[in-house]
Amino acid sequence: MNFVIFLIASVIVVGITLNVYGESIDEMHNSALEYMDMQNFVQAIQEYSKILELDSDDETALINRAFAFTMIEEYELGIKDLTKVLENDPKNLIALKGKATILAQFTCESYDNCRPNEAFELLDDALENNPNDEDLKMKRDYLLTKAEHFDIQETNGDYIVNIQFITRDQNGMLVSVIENSRTSIFPSRILENYLDERENWVNAAEFKKEIVKIAGNDYMKWHIVTEHNNEKRFWKGALILEKRVDAKSAEGYDILFFKEMLHTILPAQVYDQGDQTLKIIEVFKKI
Repeated sequence: MNFVIFLIASVIVVGITLNVYGESIDEMHNSALEYMDMQNFVQAIQEYSKILELDSDDETALINRAFAFTMIEEYELGIKDLTKVLENDPKNLIALKGKATILAQFTCESYDNCRPNEAFELLDDALENNPNDEDLKMKRDYLLTKAEHFDIQETNGDYIVNIQFITRDQNGMLVSVIENSRTSIFPSRILENYLDERENWVNAAEFKKEIVKIAGNDYMKWHIVTEHNNEKRFWKGALILEKRVDAKSAEGYDILFFKEMLHTILPAQVYDQGDQTLKIIEVFKKI
């Protein structure tokens, strides 16, 4: 596992609580940092553990011990320490970035266990509260490139997608009605924001967002209808909804990429010039 180092918090300690050896918390922090400087992470962990025996909520000790854990590849213990910091202080950016950095190194196992997506959501949530944090945005956008899509059937009913293409010829005669078969989705708030923006599509004929009930569960439903007059003959067998992302690299270079929000396979069909196609897109998210 390749690990990207995150920032170590500076020591800020008040008080003269002593341990059984007569050391103050200040002295234990200084001793732990000396071990960190020497890259003696095992000894540093022991020192931070002594501090946490006296004060289990010491943020500096928890964050620095988490870093030390990652350096000896005890990633789960590092995540545990940072999670505790965030339980006490949900807006702690050092802990947020550190936890996301660790989670991003794992492989996505399934919809219910996808740590890269969890890392992305952590930073995306943090960016809502810190919209001007460029470092946070850069890290979030990087994780956006790694975040996984899932087949709609893998989402355990959290998402439902219905798509129809209704096509008539230039005389108004019905040519075809086709529906989506296999669909993958990027489960995220970015998807929801993307769907909200569809109200402003140039060719949007209808937009509706409402809460509906399906099988006893509440779902947010996006209903989007667009109309297309075909100016030339073309072939189509899929529908892709993607979002443009303007990002920056760690070196400050501008990066442009497109992230798929939804990808659905449709029965292949040739559309003739003059055909009129009504596209109905419905996305449901359990709430």
